[in-house]
Amino acid sequence: MRRAALRTALGILLACASAAAAWAQGGGIALYEVSTPNLGEAYAGQAALADDAATAFTNPAGMARLSGRHMLFGGQLGLLSMKFNPATPSESGSTASTTLIIPAVYFVQSLGRRVRFGFSFNAPFGSALDYGHDWAGRYFIEDIQLAVTEARPTLAFRINRWISIGGGLSLQRAGVTKAMAVRNVLDPGFPDGSLAFALHDWAVGANAGILVEAGARTRFGVTYRSGMDFDLQGRATAAGIGPAMAALLAPMLSQPTCLHLPAGANVSMLHAFTRRLTVLADGGWTNWRHFGERASQLPDGSPAVTDGNWRDTWRAAAGLRYRLSPRLALQTGASYDSSPVADWNRTPEVPAGRQVRVAAGVKYALRPTMTLGVSYSYLDLGKPEIRNLQDPLAGTLAGRYSSARLPFLALTLALSPGE
Repeated sequence: MRRAALRTALGILLACASAAAAWAQGGGIALYEVSTPNLGEAYAGQAALADDAATAFTNPAGMARLSGRHMLFGGQLGLLSMKFNPATPSESGSTASTTLIIPAVYFVQSLGRRVRFGFSFNAPFGSALDYGHDWAGRYFIEDIQLAVTEARPTLAFRINRWISIGGGLSLQRAGVTKAMAVRNVLDPGFPDGSLAFALHDWAVGANAGILVEAGARTRFGVTYRSGMDFDLQGRATAAGIGPAMAALLAPMLSQPTCLHLPAGANVSMLHAFTRRLTVLADGGWTNWRHFGERASQLPDGSPAVTDGNWRDTWRAAAGLRYRLSPRLALQTGASYDSSPVADWNRTPEVPAGRQVRVAAGVKYALRPTMTLGVSYSYLDLGKPEIRNLQDPLAGTLAGRYSSARLPFLALTLALSPGE
């Protein structure tokens, strides 16, 4: 009983941590939006564009196309809203919402004719869901917040006029907080208690890219990012928990949460039909099938908690860029991401489903070395369902989300001041 309870409690922690992953990469509740002008094209062609300093993040090989020094500063505002409707009419629903503010800085510097150095700092993962204290799933989660910041130094090398390669390190810090109610099932007469976690850790991964320039009008980009491992640790705060439940939960409070963020790859294409019209396309894959897996053990020697119920996701995107004048360009795009999880495996910490994006934007050159961008993206998260989610301590939860959406507005400023 005690060993099973330990696994259950660690599973709750893993679900808390897994939300950080799901806001990260293709599929899940994935955010490609990282405060760059490509947001206005739904990130179609992201690995082939290579026309500003953001390529230090989207495809480091693309830095080989830039000469001198380039910088890009970006910021975006997102408004997430997901309404949960419980299957049982007598239970209370909830609208989980949050405001996201995501800044970013990108930099590229020439180091001779063939070599470029790049650096990016952004927050590729970040969100919060606040369901409140009285909703039907309060024993699974009341609120969760996460923030993952990344610093990425990169290098690019031009092999010849057709092919460039690049890569670097991804240095990430993840912070996750979660609060939930606790049902004192072993202590009759006790009202609900509460449990809160604040966890964090650092991890290091790698990224690489190739850019093929098949003539003056066509480019292809391929990128890969490695998986990353976190051992999330921190503090746990409990209140109002009965003595029997406290004894049951105590062993897990000091244990780290092992989290594996999956690897992924992206293939992009850009083709300029005319001097005014450019078409962008994108395809991506994320290895969610191994999400949460980690080659480690619990203190009692049993395997660490893993999530073997997720599946790989696939992404497709298309975009257009039309230049009205030498200074003004219009952007638009759309994308689709498949769902990483079936209804019967979905959790309220990660209410992931399929994603559809539509986007538009405008870029205006204030001067030859300064370009301002304004982009808008609307992310439709569908109507994901939770189907009879069961937990020995939290009970059963079933229902469907509606009005699940996440619009973004981004501002960017690209500078190319020279050497």
